[in-house]
Amino acid sequence: GRGEAKGRRATGKRAWAGKHPPVAARPAKRLDGRSAEARNSLQGRCRSVLTRLLKSEFAVLLENTSSAEEEDDEGGSKGGLRALEQRLEASTYHSMLDFRGDVLQVWRDCLDTHGPDSEQYGAVVTLASDFDNMFLETFSSHLLRMASDLHAENEMECFGLRVCTLRPSHHTQRFGMIDDIEDGRAHIIYDDEEEEWLPLPDPHVLFLHPDVELYPAATVDDA
Repeated sequence: GRGEAKGRRATGKRAWAGKHPPVAARPAKRLDGRSAEARNSLQGRCRSVLTRLLKSEFAVLLENTSSAEEEDDEGGSKGGLRALEQRLEASTYHSMLDFRGDVLQVWRDCLDTHGPDSEQYGAVVTLASDFDNMFLETFSSHLLRMASDLHAENEMECFGLRVCTLRPSHHTQRFGMIDDIEDGRAHIIYDDEEEEWLPLPDPHVLFLHPDVELYPAATVDDA
């Protein structure tokens, strides 16, 4: 009865003495109104980056100086970023690179709309740099697992491997495949059929290993 239930709870507490209780037994910490599990999910991490961007004074400047027509067309940077909020709410993204690609498209759209002498242009350049830093910070452990670690022992494993080449200064990321390796350099054929040789390792080249889980299930301890 009631006494037995109380005894079981007491026994459970003694078993946890001096240790952290099992994850399932601990309540999720609340951070910014969302659970720790949500913050550590892919959508949660992307949302954290996007929220920080939207609070930037440069994002506010873009919103205030963009015309109503540009905002409706999502040509203004903040308008475009606001559209990404809806995609996050719908859990549209399946990888951090999907999210990054959409943010980079916002930068390119805005830079195409505004000339290099405009306030908006300068604001986008600053926001893009801030975003790159936030992205690296937020996904540092994931990016480390995707590092282009090419050496003599793993050359054969790299043939046919999908890669993503990041070019922050051009606000682009390109996907392709390694089809040749020679003297520490990889020949990459991109999806748009362009190709190039790159020395590896390169911090801007990510290996997209098909058998590696890049987005493990979140735990409370990850917060």
